[in-house]
Amino acid sequence: RVGSEGEVKKVAAKKGKGKEKRGPKAASRKDLKSIVRQSSARAGEYHVIQFDGGARGNPGIAGAGVVLFSPEGDIVEKKSLFLGERVTNNQAEYQALIMGLQLGLDLGHTKLEVEGDSELVINQVVGNYEVNNKKLKALMKKVVEVLEQMEDIVIRHIPRDQNKIADELANIAMDTMTGE
Repeated sequence: RVGSEGEVKKVAAKKGKGKEKRGPKAASRKDLKSIVRQSSARAGEYHVIQFDGGARGNPGIAGAGVVLFSPEGDIVEKKSLFLGERVTNNQAEYQALIMGLQLGLDLGHTKLEVEGDSELVINQVVGNYEVNNKKLKALMKKVVEVLEQMEDIVIRHIPRDQNKIADELANIAMDTMTGE
């Protein structure tokens, strides 16, 4: 079990055995595997989105933070958003990812490297874990809708200490109950 929002099951890759995967990814009009790939290191080719969401109370006061870096590592844009007072940490992480992907898209970047410290969200997006929680399924559907507009996404889990700017932005949103 991961988190308080329902059971997360590792998806077994069995050829010819078992049921076909269900959920937003399987229902997608586009094959996301041709768009999203997982990597353990930066390639340095694309702009980088780092995202973080957090909740105080789980559910509680929540915020999201996103930072966009150039391929050279310079900060291009930062964004924070207050998400409400009854939001879970996992919901906040998903909303931060959506905000980051949308920011990249709004700025014309359809090829991105995406980094976050939520193992759950990263593994659900790449299909390693199923999304079983109803609210997370709805957020995953929004992720899929944005991803379908992208050309190439390289996604990776990073340690929390490498995600400090996005974390700081999420905390600012929670502290001030506003966004930047």
